[in-house]
Amino acid sequence: MPTLSPSGIVRPYWLILFVFSLLRIQAQSQNPRTPEKYPIANQFEHLSVEDGLSNDYVTAILQDRDGFMWFGTGEGLNKYDGSTFTVFKPNPSQPTRSFQNGYIMGLCEGDSTRLWAITRGGGLHEINRKTGVVTPHPIRADQANRWNNQHSVFVDHQHIVWVSAYAGLARYDPARHHFTLYPPPVADVPVITAFEDRQHRFWVATHRGLYLFDRSSGRFTLVAVEGLKGPQP
Repeated sequence: MPTLSPSGIVRPYWLILFVFSLLRIQAQSQNPRTPEKYPIANQFEHLSVEDGLSNDYVTAILQDRDGFMWFGTGEGLNKYDGSTFTVFKPNPSQPTRSFQNGYIMGLCEGDSTRLWAITRGGGLHEINRKTGVVTPHPIRADQANRWNNQHSVFVDHQHIVWVSAYAGLARYDPARHHFTLYPPPVADVPVITAFEDRQHRFWVATHRGLYLFDRSSGRFTLVAVEGLKGPQP
């Protein structure tokens, strides 16, 4: 993880490359295997539409706390139990209980029952992992199309949901069912992703730089990154 020097510059001492391999998936909710007893084998299993996947274009992957795998695709969300897929797609006959848009852009697990998914144009959606009920939470504001065209989703230590969107950064409080919207630090520059570190500092990335975000004041502070071209404080 980058660290702040006394001068306020982030120095990337370590470049960590994570190579994600789709090994044979053991998505079982009971009797999970431990790495000590069951070493990972170099065995691959290809999953496609022939196996029940809704679309071969996979946009997001998440394994929940029960071991189930979730795959976001260009045509819906897929839950995989190790043998079969359950697919969640827009349903015009149930618009308040299905996805508003089937193009999944990101996934994040919330509390013991919630999974959060964002879409391209349809906004934030809440999925009850136990019941399978999908509840859309579209942003209703000026530039609604840009607010609901979203890049990433993150849940912080206070269980607040943060959505990075073309129109800026959105804060969603599930307890109050309320959005707070923060325009981007540079006008018309999309927010790409947001993340909370172990010290509970909140980082926001845009196409014009990296920022620290003060959640109490709503203020963005540009952070200099050594070797990174673009705006600097």
